[in-house]
Amino acid sequence: MKDKEKPEPPKVGPADLSIRREADGGLALLPPGGGEPLAGVRVARCFPWTRPDSYISVRDEAGREISLVPDLGELTPDTRREIEAELVAQEFIPRIVAVHDVEDRFDVMIWNVETDRGPVELQVKNAEDVHQLDDGRVVVRDHAGGTFVATPSELDPRSRRILDERCG
Repeated sequence: MKDKEKPEPPKVGPADLSIRREADGGLALLPPGGGEPLAGVRVARCFPWTRPDSYISVRDEAGREISLVPDLGELTPDTRREIEAELVAQEFIPRIVAVHDVEDRFDVMIWNVETDRGPVELQVKNAEDVHQLDDGRVVVRDHAGGTFVATPSELDPRSRRILDERCG
């Protein structure tokens, strides 16, 4: 079945949210009232990043939101533990060390950057996915949900100029 044909995932409130770790290491939602677990569940912190235990989005494998958790303290201890472990595993945030170029293609910006882990091509859908934090760092979120951070003062002049144009 194609993603477009899949039914919407169930909407689940934080009090009814039950998540377990599957044998393959992924997360699965246990539907309230029983039924087949929904595999491929992903979690992500929403802003503000200064409140790491608040506003956690739980999504299906197609990226559709199942639940928004205002506070991890509202969850059962087992579900909270699984979500916290997943978030810790995601905390790897590559640093952008150079911006080679940004090309606008249709409705997507293609960023060719160098990270501390090597070269990467980022596909960024919205201008809002590139923004400057209060401390001056620039956060770039790609279409797949990956987060990359650049510190302008550590970049070469050309990279800083490109960031300035995109964060304008």
